[in-house]
Amino acid sequence: MDQKIVWLFHTLHKKFYGGFSQSIRRSLASFDFLTMSYPNGLVSQGKQPLFSFGVITDVQYADIPDGRSFLGVPRYYRNSILVLRKLTTFVKILIVDTQIPLLVSLSVSVRLIMGYPNGLVPQGKQPLFSFGVITDVQYADIPDGHSVHGVPRYYRNSILVLQKAVQNWNNHQNISFSLNLGDIVDGFCPKDQSLEAVTKVVKEFDKFNGRVYHMIGNHCLYNLPRSKLLPLMTFPNVERAYYDFSPIPEYRFIVLDGYDISAIGWPHDHPHTIDAVNLLNEKNPNLEKNSPNGLVDLERRFLKFNGGVGKEQLEWLDKTLQDATKYNQKVVVCCHIPLDPGATSKEALLWNYDEVMDVIHRYDCVKVCLAGHDHTGGHSVDSCGVHHWVLEAALECPPGTDAFGYIDVYEDRLSLIGTDRMASSEMVFNQ
Repeated sequence: MDQKIVWLFHTLHKKFYGGFSQSIRRSLASFDFLTMSYPNGLVSQGKQPLFSFGVITDVQYADIPDGRSFLGVPRYYRNSILVLRKLTTFVKILIVDTQIPLLVSLSVSVRLIMGYPNGLVPQGKQPLFSFGVITDVQYADIPDGHSVHGVPRYYRNSILVLQKAVQNWNNHQNISFSLNLGDIVDGFCPKDQSLEAVTKVVKEFDKFNGRVYHMIGNHCLYNLPRSKLLPLMTFPNVERAYYDFSPIPEYRFIVLDGYDISAIGWPHDHPHTIDAVNLLNEKNPNLEKNSPNGLVDLERRFLKFNGGVGKEQLEWLDKTLQDATKYNQKVVVCCHIPLDPGATSKEALLWNYDEVMDVIHRYDCVKVCLAGHDHTGGHSVDSCGVHHWVLEAALECPPGTDAFGYIDVYEDRLSLIGTDRMASSEMVFNQ
């Protein structure tokens, strides 16, 4: 009687699954089990595989234009047959012991579709435009230090990372503009050097051959008040730190001021300062308002180094999204502070992220939200299909490493090409 050996992928999962890239894991997860039959129940004791076999599934070829599943996932009907031609995945079945019936090793080729970011094979299409990204440079002419969590910070090296970023963007002919997502200087910068440090970093950004769009972060505000920062950083409107722009008619970028309501940056008697102090006193009982001690779950966001978006800015955001919808524009929202709990630590979240996202979710035009602030980076897709991408900090790059990138913009996705510590990825829109 034949002995039937069934290998469940769930058994393999614990030992091997975690070692594969995310895109390969997604592909492996589509297999439920493999069944192998051996005559007379005999098991070979040799160390060579009995045989090898190729695996592929759901080619679903059709000579029709690309489409989408009912969940909005892109489908590439003509390209799938090209993937089939490149098939080099195989599974080696090796029988090593009658008591341990099956040992499986996998050799997976990155030439398959799952080897590409987000499971997509490049279609040969040119991006509509591209733009550079960097965040949390936090330069200061002081010795290296550590965060409150003990993470090394390289204050002098960070400006070298920025210099490499600008050179990279200038060497890329199609980069239209660049985004600085905030915190160009560090809070430990000596106050008598703040103006010099900010000016020095801005001059490095100015070496880029295109327009630079800045955001303010908490570390910027530790050094200089808004009245000095906004003109130095060439904000479009020196009276406010939120604005929008359209690099092409099909796209609009909205830059939010996450420190509109803040205990830093405004004069002490400013209404926005008073609102922020009152909120912190209500939500955070600690004497040190940068401490989350005793705060639970999402309440841990009520820290002094975070901030909020005020009523006037929320109304402006709503009107701007109305306008973008009217003109059938896709929107990228940018803010130094992250807007979704799934993409960041709870201590690095905008105070009233829920109010901001309520406005954003009224419309279908917002596809991606970009942020900095949480130096480790992160990504999530919220309940409405909006991608939230938190970029890794330039400050925490040891000498010889980098964290910057550029984003290729297509009709249906954004593709982040990161350098070194900044991870590459694709953000496919949920249309």
